[in-house]
Amino acid sequence: MIAQLTGLFVRGTDQYLILNVGGVGYQVWSPRQTIDQAMTSGGTLTLEVLTVFKQEEMVLYGFIEEADKNLFELLLNVQGVGGKMALALISGLGSSAIIAAIQQQDHTPLTQASGVGPKLAQRITRELKDKAGKLIITESAHGYNSPSPAYGDAQQALVSLGYKSHLITPILKKIISEQPKATVDQLVTIALKHLSQQGR
Repeated sequence: MIAQLTGLFVRGTDQYLILNVGGVGYQVWSPRQTIDQAMTSGGTLTLEVLTVFKQEEMVLYGFIEEADKNLFELLLNVQGVGGKMALALISGLGSSAIIAAIQQQDHTPLTQASGVGPKLAQRITRELKDKAGKLIITESAHGYNSPSPAYGDAQQALVSLGYKSHLITPILKKIISEQPKATVDQLVTIALKHLSQQGR
């Protein structure tokens, strides 16, 4: 079973990327955040990989952040959530916003992901309620925890306004690095100014 791949980034699409490892090109399905980061940085890339066997097919799912991989595996345990839907959730909302929704038992943000209806969103928040705490610990162990207490709430607020997580995350982290004590309202207000300049 393949657990990690390190190789040269070849190209990426909206759903997967190609990684050249020792002359062999691996197709790795990934969330948008991983693909965007790979396309931006290029060069050598290391991915945390989950190998899934489907009948006679082997599918590789890859993540730069191990926390994304851990959340992905957790989502797959929910009935009705397959690989593509789990990636759609992480791509559309980001891990922090998903975990916040589960903790708060608020399924509404999850319905913004493609193919996720209210019933499935409720099932995700209900079934993963007791497991979200363990995921937070895992995230913290890998330095992926929220930069500030207000981060998760601000990210969720911006996602609910229709902005994509992969656009929100770097902006919020930059703001927090400059203003570590910023409130949720302040983070959202400043982030919206940056986002309006970039366009959605």
